[in-house]
Amino acid sequence: MADHVDLVLRQWGAQRPDLDVSPMAVIGRLSRAGRLIGTELARTFAEHGLDRASFDVLATLRRSGPAHRLSPAGLMRSAMVTSGAITQRLDRLEARGLVTRTPSESDRRVVHVELTEEGRALVDRTLPDHLATENRVLAALTDAERRTLAGTLRGLLESLGDTVAEEILSYENEFCETAPTEPTPLNRPIRIEYGGESDAAEGRPELDRALAIARDIGRSAPERAVVLTVRELGLLARTSAGLAAVADELRENGIGLEILTGPLRGVHDPHEPGAGFFGVLAEAAELDRGSRLQARKRSPRGGGRPKVIDDDMLVRARSLRDQGVPVSEIAQRLTIAAGRNAGQHPSAASLYRALAKDRQRDGER
Repeated sequence: MADHVDLVLRQWGAQRPDLDVSPMAVIGRLSRAGRLIGTELARTFAEHGLDRASFDVLATLRRSGPAHRLSPAGLMRSAMVTSGAITQRLDRLEARGLVTRTPSESDRRVVHVELTEEGRALVDRTLPDHLATENRVLAALTDAERRTLAGTLRGLLESLGDTVAEEILSYENEFCETAPTEPTPLNRPIRIEYGGESDAAEGRPELDRALAIARDIGRSAPERAVVLTVRELGLLARTSAGLAAVADELRENGIGLEILTGPLRGVHDPHEPGAGFFGVLAEAAELDRGSRLQARKRSPRGGGRPKVIDDDMLVRARSLRDQGVPVSEIAQRLTIAAGRNAGQHPSAASLYRALAKDRQRDGER
């Protein structure tokens, strides 16, 4: 009996007999099987008021150990999703009372996500039906065929670099309060994907989330290299000052940068003296200086909103920075004097940008 992929292969064979289309026999069937199986699983999740994404988070917490607790970074790695996706999922689940987010007792900068009793009960009710659905879609295969297929797919995933599950197995309590004292050394970097901001976003909320998760992982697993992955350099900031600010954040937190396209394609290590990426940013800031000076000359003086970081705050920030105080900590020591945010602390991102612009102005004098 033929399937849809057989039809596709015959059609391509007739139209392009010069090409070997045999990979489609595997990839096409994997893709179609994934869609068909996903539809069946979605029906089961819907019966319990869930979707696949929500079940993925709840199930990851449920199987993580007796405490059913992980940091967002650990949860992201175990559930294999991006930073923006995990934040959105947690927001929805917390609103339903299925998870809670609380600061760590040992490090207030780290937040732990934990299943509530209601969340655990929901997973336990859903899991038997989920397994029954999986058994039903595999009913045409014998036990031996299932084992053979599982081994073949494991080999394919390993060849594509998808070894996260094995890494997590070597960290029985990773990202929890009681981490192992001698974790197994792992050489592969942990990549945090950043896809850019939406057009309606104010500031850079998705980048801030990605950097927060990268810092969280760096503190929880200091033996691992953490890399921020972007498709192109322009996604990080619209101006050279913004790029310089991001570079400072990455360097200060020991986060590498992977650029997938463009002349700077590759992984850039912030620990290397004179790393290419950071040198290019400095050059970009210098090239952009003339256009910014002209823009300032054309802009009328006076009016507008008060600056978030005024001159007094900037002087104090520079003094603290010279003393080696991290920018994130400096931001917590400053207070906005005027405007709608008066009385609040500036964000670390705003302070990075202000310091970068101030550094550029020093070079122009």
